[in-house]
Amino acid sequence: MCGICGAIDLSRPSDAAALVRRMTPTMSHRGPDDEGYLNSGPLSLGMRRLSIIDLEGGHQPIFNEDGSVGVVLNGEIYNFQELRKQFVTDLPEKLKRPNGTPKSLLVGALEDLLPPEVVHQPKRGFTFPWAKWLQGPLKQVVEKGLAELSPDLLRVLNREKTDGVWKSYLGGHTSWSRPWSLYVLNEWTKKHLG
Repeated sequence: MCGICGAIDLSRPSDAAALVRRMTPTMSHRGPDDEGYLNSGPLSLGMRRLSIIDLEGGHQPIFNEDGSVGVVLNGEIYNFQELRKQFVTDLPEKLKRPNGTPKSLLVGALEDLLPPEVVHQPKRGFTFPWAKWLQGPLKQVVEKGLAELSPDLLRVLNREKTDGVWKSYLGGHTSWSRPWSLYVLNEWTKKHLG
């Protein structure tokens, strides 16, 4: 149950970092174990961490190997040890991360899916209107991708439940992040394990 906050301040000079430094400690009840900040121009993100898994190595923000892409996120993959044995051991060496955490693998997976002009920008925060895109220009792409799940994923995921994630999203019963995460995982699996 971590806490994440952020601010965008387009005034010059930006006061977003100072604002987030004041906001983040107010969430200490959500994450008493650690805090981290990601500042880039007018954008600042803060997070409080409740350590459940990866007690020593889960400090955020997490960056890719050259520091050009960073992420602040909440979530644990509770069976990651089993999943890592099934998937990560077969990864090409260039995809393995020094600390081997699921979150650092996510940064690497997203890096390949983003346009080069976003990946190679100097350190900056960004966000995309995923919910709008999943209802519009990405809808058919994601729908098709989820209909054609990788055989590697089907060994560990229940087909009926994965179909239910997309239906639940379309019905307004779940966040865009669930079908999008499943889609990204599927595409990454097909590219790197298929």
